[in-house]
Amino acid sequence: MAQDRRTKPQLLAELDRLTLQVGELRTRLDGLSGMDKSVRDGERMLHNLFEGSRDAIYVTSRDGRFVDINRAGLELFGYSREDIIGREASQLYHCPHDRARFQSEIEQKGFVREYEVKLKHKNGKLLDCLLTSTVWLSDDHEPMGYQGIIRDITAHKQQEENLRQSFVKMQRTMEGIIHAISLTLEIRDPYTAGHQRRVSDLAQAIAQEMQLPEKRVEGIRLAGIIHDIGKIYIPAEILSKPGRISEIEFNIIKLHPEVGYDILKNIEFPWPIAPSVLQHHERWNGSGYPAGLVGEAILLEARILCVADVIEVMASHRPYRPALGLDKALEEILRNRGELYDPAVVDVAIRLFEEKHYTFNFAPW
Repeated sequence: MAQDRRTKPQLLAELDRLTLQVGELRTRLDGLSGMDKSVRDGERMLHNLFEGSRDAIYVTSRDGRFVDINRAGLELFGYSREDIIGREASQLYHCPHDRARFQSEIEQKGFVREYEVKLKHKNGKLLDCLLTSTVWLSDDHEPMGYQGIIRDITAHKQQEENLRQSFVKMQRTMEGIIHAISLTLEIRDPYTAGHQRRVSDLAQAIAQEMQLPEKRVEGIRLAGIIHDIGKIYIPAEILSKPGRISEIEFNIIKLHPEVGYDILKNIEFPWPIAPSVLQHHERWNGSGYPAGLVGEAILLEARILCVADVIEVMASHRPYRPALGLDKALEEILRNRGELYDPAVVDVAIRLFEEKHYTFNFAPW
């Protein structure tokens, strides 16, 4: 064995160096131990989040088989962990093409957000769900599968459907009330029979041609059916008078928009029916009644009803004169386009009759 010829000072220096190295190694080991604890704490926190989520969280392989799923997911679909791990996710889809579309979209984008789909419970019950998912990547950034969240919105969708059904029922009830009111007036005034319906039909056609939203078109149609409801308070002998009416009688007739408004104003329609009835005799230049409103201060609904009303009145027989004819009615609105009547509404009405051959239905209601 070779003899160590280092001097004592040299050996002491070497010992000090080794001591420092050992201390440094211990510090590093302690650091690694702390890092290992942090990693374990992080893993435990992630696991708690995974299992504690109220939404289903899942991981599937590239070929679409479940690799992991949390407790909420097991409860949502009714499977045990043993039953679902390794099962093809496509088996949970109500429509197979939904799975194919989902896979195509996530492969193209790398993610899918709030993809609405119907999935199946183990017992066959259908579930409305929202999927938010991303591609699951390996450490080398290679696609390994998909991971995401499934939110059950079945109860929410049912609430939406219940609200829709309630709205449909309410709308039918409202329409029934409106028809009953209209028929009451028309029975009392046979010369008005069908007038409100024809105005309603034409106003609806104009609104559709103007591409107004469906809900707004429906409100215009219903307002048309009862736009003259205020005439129920006008004496029948004035309404059916065969000759010219006096100024006093005309002033009484001019009250009908306000009377109609008073009848309807406290009914909570989902459309501006009462204001439309109030304004349907206003004119574009402010010469109408009852308020002398000008231009766009008049509701569009009322401007449409105004044009439809004028055309129908002139084209139909009245107690005090025979029908003037459709040609005269169209001449009237063209001559006063931009003066008495909204030019945009006039243009659409002319187009309906001249290009689309709109016709009135004079058959009994």
